[in-house]
Amino acid sequence: MKRLKKIVISLLLTTATISTQFLPVKNIEAKTIQSSSIVKNEQVNSAYVSKLKNLKVSAKSSNFISIKWDKVNNASGYMVYRANKSNGTYSKIATIKNKNTTYYKNSNLSSNKKYYYKVRAYKKNGSKTYYGSYSNVLSVSTTSKSKPYMTAYKTFLDKNKYLNGKKVEYFFTHDINNDGIKELIIVDKTERDVDVYTYINGSVKYCGNSYDRGVVYIDKANRLSRIFTNSAEDVKYNLTLNTYNKLSKTCYTYDRIDKKYYWSQGLIYANNFESQISKSEYDKAIKKYELARYITKYSNTSSNRSKYLK
Repeated sequence: MKRLKKIVISLLLTTATISTQFLPVKNIEAKTIQSSSIVKNEQVNSAYVSKLKNLKVSAKSSNFISIKWDKVNNASGYMVYRANKSNGTYSKIATIKNKNTTYYKNSNLSSNKKYYYKVRAYKKNGSKTYYGSYSNVLSVSTTSKSKPYMTAYKTFLDKNKYLNGKKVEYFFTHDINNDGIKELIIVDKTERDVDVYTYINGSVKYCGNSYDRGVVYIDKANRLSRIFTNSAEDVKYNLTLNTYNKLSKTCYTYDRIDKKYYWSQGLIYANNFESQISKSEYDKAIKKYELARYITKYSNTSSNRSKYLK
């Protein structure tokens, strides 16, 4: 009986061994190879392809960003990735199949928005693909959309090197009326001579001139102002436009001789009537005239017009 059990057990073990040897293993091997291939395709292998270097911006506008990088000699091409946030997920946006093409233009972007880029080289070897390490991350912002009045100012200055019999030396822009449209302001080197233009109904219109003493600056109320002091008086006034878009001013004066305070308002060169005010009224008003910043004027060159009038 014991001998019979041993024979049965031996027969069962032999059958199991034979069954295992003849199991269909083709599919298992295929899955293993496929899995291994995926790992290698995604694996960074610096022995086959180098890390991409010197990623930088080459051009940008309100709706596109162009980037470039150094050529990777042992690469087949490049893959470009982009994220919309510094800690966001990167998505592949382009595959460049020529190693000599070391630039990419990303179009149809939103204006005034920051994007994040990284690029890596890849190398094809038969059916396998090897990747180099990612480049450093490059963050780039698109510019704001061009405003019609800024485009008009640029065209205006491109066509007019002389205005009102004077060479245009310097310019800057500022919304002196706080209406959402910046005025074009032309000044000389000393900033004594100030000409103001605005944009109305699709065209550039001359508003007036202020030739005076004192410093031109932006005050705490974000107004274009001027201040000067001498032995006879302290004068502070801000430039504005009246309802007819003529250059006007609101002025506060302290008469050092009479020890009195005055206020006036009207066209820049008109003989405006001065109203006497109290010291407390004067002190309250001139708080807004405190310096916020000095103006930044730009030399009237083609490159500056393209850069600052857009």
